[in-house]
Amino acid sequence: MMGEIFTSPARPFYQSTAIMELHPIDIGTYTKFIRKHFLIANKDITEETVQNVYERFEGITWYIQFISNSLYAMTATGEICTADKVSIAIENI
Repeated sequence: MMGEIFTSPARPFYQSTAIMELHPIDIGTYTKFIRKHFLIANKDITEETVQNVYERFEGITWYIQFISNSLYAMTATGEICTADKVSIAIENI
């Protein structure tokens, strides 16, 4: 539906933008990024946990960052966030 606004000659924004496909960010890049932010706050998250989130949401950035933010908030300073918290974070949405 949203795509039609830009690709249909009958729509007001026809050809007013360039269509661009974004592929998922590599899981290794995500793992480094998420773990870095946890470690800065003296928290940790396992690679297994990041992989769990990544796979559940098929690499879609918005969901990964939303759940990662929830996991960050759920993890106390000095604690390690493990995969068992992922389901809890999703249920809390």
